[in-house]
Amino acid sequence: MKLVGSKTSPYVRKIRVLLAEKQLAFEFVEDNVWAPETKVPQWNPLIKVPALVLDDGEALFDSPVIAEYVDSLPGMNFIPAPVRERMPASRSSSSASARRRARTRRGSRARRARSSPASPRSRARSPRNRPRARAA
Repeated sequence: MKLVGSKTSPYVRKIRVLLAEKQLAFEFVEDNVWAPETKVPQWNPLIKVPALVLDDGEALFDSPVIAEYVDSLPGMNFIPAPVRERMPASRSSSSASARRRARTRRGSRARRARSSPASPRSRARSPRNRPRARAA
């Protein structure tokens, strides 16, 4: 097996931990999806990491799909089998993903706001620049 991703991706990290916990041998191929020469599209048409390339050449992508596949391999299971028991694990995973996405969105908005100078119009509306009422 070959895991394609970046060391900084939390989604790749989740799969690396699962593979390590199950003591499965795999080759880690670090690839930067933002670089023009990235090879990720060979395995994932969405151009996202992680991608797990199986020994027969078939590729799996999207961390929940890969996690479910890895969990189905021999060894200790981390995802409960019956649907009713699996719901808390799925809920926990999806809420963690949602929090991560929200944090990323908030961070990018803040960076955008810091990097772009205030427009003249927004400066005009600033409390400092409003004319003060004169006493009669």
